[in-house]
Amino acid sequence: MKNMMIFLSVCLFFGFASSALAQLPTQEVSVIAMQFTYYPAQLVVRKGQPLRLYLTSTDVTHGFSLPAFKIDRQIKKGEIATIDFVPDKAGTFPFHCSVFCGLGHLGMTGKLVVVE
Repeated sequence: MKNMMIFLSVCLFFGFASSALAQLPTQEVSVIAMQFTYYPAQLVVRKGQPLRLYLTSTDVTHGFSLPAFKIDRQIKKGEIATIDFVPDKAGTFPFHCSVFCGLGHLGMTGKLVVVE
């Protein structure tokens, strides 16, 4: 009986914790891509809180690759690319342009900082 009570308590706790996480507001961040930079180049977000990125390009088609979260998206000039995900691990994760955009392409990088 005691084991059953512990099990039910754990289930209730995780049930409440997961429903509380589901109610967190979505973090929204706008990122502008232009040869050969992202603005801002560092994004700071909270772990476990839904994130929506709005990506735009001012000049040519760029890419946004964030390998740690298996994200790779094209950003066409004049359009808004939207990416929704939950950053589920803390740390600093590099991102880069994944579409060749000129001679400075390799330097087009940034980082996503996920804090607890």
